Amino acid sequence: MELNDNEKDYLKKLKPVDKMYKGELSKEILRGVSLGGAVAAMIIMPGSTLGFKWVKDLHDNHKRRFSDNLNRLEKRGYVKADGHGNYFVTSKGHLKLNEYRIKDLKVKIPKIWDKKWRIISFDIPEEKKKARMALNKKLKEMKFQVLQKSVFVYPHPCEKEFLEIGDFFGVKNNIVFIEANKISNEEKLIKKFKEDKII
Repeated sequence: MELNDNEKDYLKKLKPVDKMYKGELSKEILRGVSLGGAVAAMIIMPGSTLGFKWVKDLHDNHKRRFSDNLNRLEKRGYVKADGHGNYFVTSKGHLKLNEYRIKDLKVKIPKIWDKKWRIISFDIPEEKKKARMALNKKLKEMKFQVLQKSVFVYPHPCEKEFLEIGDFFGVKNNIVFIEANKISNEEKLIKKFKEDKII
């Protein structure tokens, strides 16, 4: 079986199994199974390593850990066996993958700041309070700065990533995205973003 470019890229970026924190191996097994095809076969079936060091290490040195993590994924309903030794990701598993994707989402920081500000404003109804709180938390994690209640600012292009987050939380239509050349008292913002190594 041949690996496609996505599968090769996935396997090359994986860090050593013994360097993974608790829960990280489960996440990577789930991602591998979701890719299907050759990479899923390699991860699930020992011997189908196709020369990739990470998969060989997984089966040669971490058999028990691999088995425990796969069983945990199955018990939680994230993956399911088809009775022929193959596994597939369930709808619940795909929701979990989306959760991982949003958690790991980062804005690419260019080498040079274009001197523009990206202002994100949202008005989320009370019935979606949990989504509003989760969105606020994620933006703060990503080092967006608060201008005022439900208004954040960032110095680099981030509309795609931000709308992806909004879509995940089901509030995409409640978001307004603005690009500005200047903000009053922006010196404080510049100082903070420099401290955070964003600009």
